Amino acid sequence: MKPPTRAPWCNRGQVTEIAPSQELFWITDYLTGSRRLLDVAEFEIDRLANPSATEESGI
Repeated sequence: MKPPTRAPWCNRGQVTEIAPSQELFWITDYLTGSRRLLDVAEFEIDRLANPSATEESGI
């Protein structure tokens, strides 16, 4: 029996606080407006060149 496959997860938001010694950071999620704690080791992190351009395009 194969373990269940996890669907990709995507959070988008502005970084509000960083804890480099624990490899954690917080963002304000664009979709929900809530604050999210993310672990650098558990996610693939992509930085957008111009976040305001993606907000305007609805991405």
